[in-house]
Amino acid sequence: MKQNKQPHETLADWGEFRLLNEIILPLLRAGSGGPSLGDDCVFLELDGQASHLVVTTDVGPKPLVWSIGHCSYWTWGWYSVLANASDLAAAAASPVAFTTSVEAPGEMLVSDFKDYFEGMNAACQEFGLRNAGGNIRVAPRFACHGTALGKVADIPQITRNDCEPGDALVAIGKCGYFISNYLKAQRLGGIQHLSEIERAALLTPHPQIRAMEVLGQTDLLSSATDNSDGVLGSAWNIAERSHVSFGINLAEKDLPDWTIKEASYHGLDARNLFLFWGDWQVIASVKANRVDEYLRLIDREGIEATIIGQATSGPVGLFGVENQSRRPLRLLRNENFVERSFNENPISHLDYLLKTPVYL
Repeated sequence: MKQNKQPHETLADWGEFRLLNEIILPLLRAGSGGPSLGDDCVFLELDGQASHLVVTTDVGPKPLVWSIGHCSYWTWGWYSVLANASDLAAAAASPVAFTTSVEAPGEMLVSDFKDYFEGMNAACQEFGLRNAGGNIRVAPRFACHGTALGKVADIPQITRNDCEPGDALVAIGKCGYFISNYLKAQRLGGIQHLSEIERAALLTPHPQIRAMEVLGQTDLLSSATDNSDGVLGSAWNIAERSHVSFGINLAEKDLPDWTIKEASYHGLDARNLFLFWGDWQVIASVKANRVDEYLRLIDREGIEATIIGQATSGPVGLFGVENQSRRPLRLLRNENFVERSFNENPISHLDYLLKTPVYL
């Protein structure tokens, strides 16, 4: 057995992405997982079928709105399905089924437990997932892990690997809308002061399943990943796997009005809001010679999407593009095991993503 050369190092010393890149993925790709590991989902061939089974698993994240007083287990149940359904969307998969493993302390109220499952059930129905059951058990604190199954036709699979220089970087869905409305609710004293549409962005966000099912039937996208950790983290996932660089449009004219308006109230940089997570977009690349066709398709189908940048040849990197200048960006994203992670300390994490300068 190999000896650990750093026996005293901890998971916090390494962080999520070093653990993935240096331990988990190399081990599993060389063994039981095969070479395709590392995307939002894995594609499994079905013998004799003209389709692939798509599988993903994720934790049910505690919704950020709990930090401003909306402590709803129903919303937590919705988010548990959402996190997994968004991975299916990134793979352009049609939803099939959802299973869970739920842990709860014995002191938890039955009414809260019921609310959680009602929220989960509502999301499954909304996203077209059959709830296939799962497991419950006692634990010191409440938590849920989910697994979602989908299917895709036997056509080229959309992964993070195949973006080419010249391809357009796009966000399928809104950018910065979630965090802008979170900050607005915080500023006004609660979500009750938001409009119905603004509240829905915080309490019942939707994955880009329909949009990606439409786009997945074409050959327009060269890569895709979902935005659960921040736009820059998602862009980096593609850049790292495809060995490209991205220039991201960050001039004020390229930013949505809601990010500029809310950033001004809080003394923040609107770029930080634009690059935040929470909107459950799919960050994707469109083949360079197919952009006009892509624009016609999303217009015809009513798909909300924005071109936010362009791929160039390596080395791998992220750059902000403003007024014909190109400057290196800081890789701002959520990362587990480190002190500033969302799961470790949500408020510290928000400060890090919202107040750290985007440029190096």
